[in-house]
Amino acid sequence: MNRLPLLLPAVLAVTFIGCTSQADAQHKNPDKLPLCTKADYPRRLGEERNTNGRACWGHFVVSSDPRHKDGVYDGEFMNGKFHGFGIYRFKTKKENRGDRYVGNFRDGQMTSNGTYYFANGEKYIGNFQDGQRSGFGTQYMKNGDLFAGEWKSDQFHGFGKLTFPFGEVYEGNFAHGMRNGEGKLKFADGSSFTGTFIADQRYGQGIELRQDGTQFEGGWIADKREGPFVITRKNGSSDRVRFVGDRLAE
Repeated sequence: MNRLPLLLPAVLAVTFIGCTSQADAQHKNPDKLPLCTKADYPRRLGEERNTNGRACWGHFVVSSDPRHKDGVYDGEFMNGKFHGFGIYRFKTKKENRGDRYVGNFRDGQMTSNGTYYFANGEKYIGNFQDGQRSGFGTQYMKNGDLFAGEWKSDQFHGFGKLTFPFGEVYEGNFAHGMRNGEGKLKFADGSSFTGTFIADQRYGQGIELRQDGTQFEGGWIADKREGPFVITRKNGSSDRVRFVGDRLAE
């Protein structure tokens, strides 16, 4: 899972270059805010300007080297920081060159609702907190995977639904970017597993329901059936068996 770049450390380590072009400054200014002036910029790195809560709209080039652009920001500015609605385009760092964020900022960071467009074609729509995906959001991934659910610190965390392009769907709990806790995994052939997951693997008690109606109820260790199981068929008959390493013991 790609980590998003924190904007604030970059902002505090670079120089703001204000654009004097009225056309550039008015770019996508939805609330028709007054344009930022020199007094709205920090005079030295990391300085917070007291503008008494006055918001303005500006166009800024963020650069740590006069020969290169680190990023370009069009948006609201308050007390010397990105604050309110804005658009930030990443320019130089290899891991996020070409990425773009459209949404809300607070104290220089992506916060609240927004959309993050990755240069590789992926897209995230949802909540942010302090520059990271946190809260509810939906991520469209370049391999066709789709995740909709809860996030924390740029990772799947909480309840969510992960859909794979080949037809497999997992709906349940996540922790630190992996399936963890109770959940249901539906396979493309129509079979399913309902039970406990640890670190993306079936682990603990669960029920596997096959396409033909046969049910396996027992315990899993590292994605393999292990120990006593009850196999129940569609006609109601059942057997008690034992598995060792996912193999039926004789």
